[in-house]
Amino acid sequence: MHKIINYLITHQYIELRVLNEDEAEKLCKEISDINSAYFKTILLMLSFPYYLDKDEQSYKKAQEKNPTIIRIQPIANTLNIKIEINECFLAKNGEALKNKEIYVYNHRFDRVVAKAMSDDKGKIVFENVYVGKESTIDKISFIIDRENFNEDNFYESVLKYAPMFNVQKKHKQKGQAFIDKMFFSFTYAQGIMQDNEVLKLEALKNNFNIVFDYEVRKQEESYKNYIILSYLVFDVKEDIEEYIRHTTIENRAFRGLELLGRGWKNQYSIKDEWRDKGVVFFAYFNSQKFTPYKKMAFIDKPIVILDIEKFDKEDILKDIKFHFKTLTKAYKIFVIDLDANTQIQEKKSIVNNIKKNTQNLELLYLQLKLFDDKDANKCKVQYFHNENKYANQEMKWIEYCKKQLFSLNSENPIHKNKNSFDMEVPFVSISFGSLIYDKERLAKKGVRQIFGVRLAESCRRYFYEK
Repeated sequence: MHKIINYLITHQYIELRVLNEDEAEKLCKEISDINSAYFKTILLMLSFPYYLDKDEQSYKKAQEKNPTIIRIQPIANTLNIKIEINECFLAKNGEALKNKEIYVYNHRFDRVVAKAMSDDKGKIVFENVYVGKESTIDKISFIIDRENFNEDNFYESVLKYAPMFNVQKKHKQKGQAFIDKMFFSFTYAQGIMQDNEVLKLEALKNNFNIVFDYEVRKQEESYKNYIILSYLVFDVKEDIEEYIRHTTIENRAFRGLELLGRGWKNQYSIKDEWRDKGVVFFAYFNSQKFTPYKKMAFIDKPIVILDIEKFDKEDILKDIKFHFKTLTKAYKIFVIDLDANTQIQEKKSIVNNIKKNTQNLELLYLQLKLFDDKDANKCKVQYFHNENKYANQEMKWIEYCKKQLFSLNSENPIHKNKNSFDMEVPFVSISFGSLIYDKERLAKKGVRQIFGVRLAESCRRYFYEK
C-alpha cells in the first residue's frame, strides 16, 4: 500500500471525486490480491473516469520548467469520447484477441485514461476516454494487460509495442471514434517498424471493387498487419498533385485522410462517396516518413467540360444547357460545369487538372455562346475550334453537330479561334446566333430544347460511334 501512496504523492495526483460502489469493489479486490503488482492497482485507479488528476499547480510548474512544451489543462476539464475497435488481433498469428483487458494511454497527459475488456470475438469498447478540448490531435496507445506490469515495463510497452491512434478534431466533435481493426503484440517493437516501408502502391478497379498491390521493404509476414490504407476524396477539377506529394509523417493526420483499412487485405468494395469523384489512396506504416499514393478517377464515362459564356441575360444558354444535361445523363456522358464568372486562365488550369486527374478518359471542352452585336455575319449557328493537335477530334464533333442542326442552319460556317486556347483537350465553341438578328428564333422554348437535345446526340455519336 505504501508504494501506491508514494507513487500518487510523487506524481502529484489528487482525488476529484468519491468512487462509486462498483469502482470501490474493484479497487478493494485488486488491492487484496497478494499476487497482483502494486502498479496494476495504480493503473486501475487511473482508468476510473475523472477520479485521479494532477492539480493545476503541478501543470503550471511543469510549464514554467519547460516552456517549449505546451501543458494541457487538468483531466477534469477535458472531453470524454467513446472509442470502439471492431476487431482486435494478435500480430504474431492473426488470431482474435479475446477476453483481454486493454489500457488506453493518452500521450497528451502522459497517463492511462481508460480501461476495458475485449469480448469473445475480439471487439472492445472504451466508453470513457478523455482527450484534450483543443482541436489538435491526441495520440493514444493501446496496451494489453500483463500480470507482471511494473512502472518500467509498462512504459516500455507504451513506447515500443503498443499500437497508436490519432484522435482528431472530427472525433472530438462527434464524441466517438471507430477503428475497424487493430493488431497487438507483446514482442514486436513498434520502433523496428521504421525498417518496414511501403515503397509503391498500385490499384485496379472494376464496377464494384478495387484491388491493391503493395511493394514493401522487408517482407516479414507479421509486420504486414501494420500497413495502413487511407484515402482522400477530391473534385477532379482540383490541382491535387502538389498537396498529396507532400503528405508525410508530420502532416498525415491533418490532411483529411480517411481510414480504409489496416493489414494486408487487398480488396475493398467501392464506396458510393467515390462515384464521379477523384480518390487518392495512401499506403504506409505509421513510422515511415513518406507516403506512397495512387490516384484514381471513379468516373466510368466520357466527359464533357461545359462552359457557358457569361453573357446570357435572356437565359437562352441556360435553357439549352438544361436540355443538354438531361439527355447526356441518359447517354452515360458525364458533364462538368465551369463557372461562367471564371477567367480564361483559370479555366485553362481547371481543364488541364481534369485531364491529369482522369487518366485515359475521353474529354471534350464544349463552349456555348451568343453574339449581341449588329453584325449580320454572326447570325445563326457557327462553330469555332482550335485547329491544333486535336483538330481531327474537333472537326469530327463539328461534323456530327452540323448534321444534327442542318435544318436550323444550312450554311454551317466554321472558324478557327482567334484567341489562344492552349488546353490539353479537344476544344469546340458553338454560337447559336445573334441576339439582334436571331432574337425571335432564340426566344422560342422549343428551339432551345432542340439545340440542347441535338448537342447531346452529337456528343453521344462523337464518343460512342467509332
